Amino acid sequence: MRAARRPCETNVYHVFARGVGRQLIFEDEEDRLLFLDLMSRFSTRDGISFLAWALMDNHIHFLLKAPLPAISKFMSRLESAYATAFNARHDRVGHLFQGRFGSQGIDSDRHLLAAVRYIHQNPVKAGVSSGCFYRWSSYDEYVGSPHLCDTDMVLGLFANREEFASFHEVAETCRFADVEEEGSRKSRLSDRRAEERAMELFGAEWRRDLSLMGKQDRDARLRELISLGLSVRQLERLTGIGRGIIQRC
Repeated sequence: MRAARRPCETNVYHVFARGVGRQLIFEDEEDRLLFLDLMSRFSTRDGISFLAWALMDNHIHFLLKAPLPAISKFMSRLESAYATAFNARHDRVGHLFQGRFGSQGIDSDRHLLAAVRYIHQNPVKAGVSSGCFYRWSSYDEYVGSPHLCDTDMVLGLFANREEFASFHEVAETCRFADVEEEGSRKSRLSDRRAEERAMELFGAEWRRDLSLMGKQDRDARLRELISLGLSVRQLERLTGIGRGIIQRC
């Protein structure tokens, strides 16, 4: 039996979800734009306020203000609608997200600011952005023009936007639950660069080709990919092949 979620008096929650088996949930820009559109539509319908967000390659981070039942309804609708569209677009079947989404209550202004910075620094830690300016996060809404986020609550804790930006120049040390970040692994390549290396050598359809190979050829190809600098966990995420299989090859 699953443990019940703990409600937080502030109604502010760090919410996160990742792809099944750590697989990619966004293949390209069109996927991300679709996801953002669904975020906007369903949040309006379910009375959800976005305080921060970031779309990574194989997981997402939200900072939401709403009662837990509303968040649960929102996440269920969002994940289901997106998975259906993603599977249809990429000729895929099965679950896209790993189990139910995770949530963590935010119980103070200090905790709130730490969560905002943690989310905005996620692309930096993952090695996909050199700074917090990242197209697929809410940072630009705070230093520019908001379009999805309600920025007033967070910006009200700073004297101005410059102070908000300076706050993000300091690395966040507060621990947040339970998504294994790209930057916390010892991979020698980011996932994006790892896929680029694989495509350079084996073509754009390298993952499909790998899935159609016999065991001996598949294992030989996996060894080649590891020799290029891809880690076991990266291959698990990028190909959907189980970690044990990759380790044994």
